[in-house]
Amino acid sequence: MVQAKRAFRIRLEVLAAAAGSLTLLGAILAFAYTTYQNDVDGVPIPSRWANASFTWVLDNPGTPPGNVDTTDGTNPLPLKTVLINAFNSWATASLNGMQLTNISIANGNDVTNLPNPQIDCTNVVSFNDNDPADFPTGTASIAFTTVSTDYITNGAPGTPGTTYTFTECNGLETITTTSPAIVYDADIIFNPHAQFSTSTPPLSNHFDLQSVAAHETGHALGLDHSGVAHAVMFPFGDTGESQQRTPSTDDLIAISFLYPSSNFASYMGTISGQVTSPYIGGVYAAHVVAIDAITGNVVLDGLTNSDGTYELFVPPGSYNVLVLPLAPDDNHGIYSLSDFSGWTCGYDENAPPCCDTGTAQCLGVPVTNPINYTGKFF
Repeated sequence: MVQAKRAFRIRLEVLAAAAGSLTLLGAILAFAYTTYQNDVDGVPIPSRWANASFTWVLDNPGTPPGNVDTTDGTNPLPLKTVLINAFNSWATASLNGMQLTNISIANGNDVTNLPNPQIDCTNVVSFNDNDPADFPTGTASIAFTTVSTDYITNGAPGTPGTTYTFTECNGLETITTTSPAIVYDADIIFNPHAQFSTSTPPLSNHFDLQSVAAHETGHALGLDHSGVAHAVMFPFGDTGESQQRTPSTDDLIAISFLYPSSNFASYMGTISGQVTSPYIGGVYAAHVVAIDAITGNVVLDGLTNSDGTYELFVPPGSYNVLVLPLAPDDNHGIYSLSDFSGWTCGYDENAPPCCDTGTAQCLGVPVTNPINYTGKFF
């Protein structure tokens, strides 16, 4: 079997908007929520931590960095407590009172002097980045997560139960798992010049540390962006806001899909279909949104495959489906395909490992996705 490594950086930025400043929180899979995927012998396979186990460490623990306020406001918490709460929000989350996830998240032995991201099989959370290239002068970036994946490109996926062995970080770690696509290193880096708050509510001109940390944790665990505005993985936020501390239904289904409990498959239902156009047939990368037919609440979303097909995993209930085009690439935002950094063969079809240099198509995926059509409600 042949392996292929892939590493990418998912950046959190501030965007100017008519109503004020919005924050791009960093990193869609046509299965309907937001996970990273890699091309495993022409099959999009989500990348996940082997054996549903993830350990993180904090760089230079102890005295909080100067840009993290742990004293003012209402009930401020220690920095380490906030980070633990952010990680645990994914590991302990339940849907309708039912635990559907099965992932172990632990804080290991913290480190010193590892402030900048490096592929070393140590998953570092740092506020001490000292590389000017990571946060250049005048940058609007708030934080980013680096994610390193490895996957089998030849001889996979095999029959259920097939095991794969990966050797990572120059031999530092050997991983045996049943997944042909894995995440093996992730570092979360906060901008040392941005202001963060640990209070509830956060200070008005500070970013809520737990919300940002929860979002970046989602990336570290294998989640990409969501187009659902109240989701933790929605890529926009603002100072003084803390609504993204708690995973939404969209977030919970995504993380449960990656790390399912034994009752996940029996509890979830599916909505599937195909978005088509009379001119081109199947519509690639249409934004599909599932809406609760009783409450009118948006539950989850996703993008269509290259042939326009989609499958949404949803809790029991009645749903309507809204289909929308993405925005043109020159309109920066979540609804532009280029913003889905972890969607292999979706965000950049001409980049390895999707295509050979100079080729116009990759695994049947169109070079561009149609955007000149109107939305439709079903």
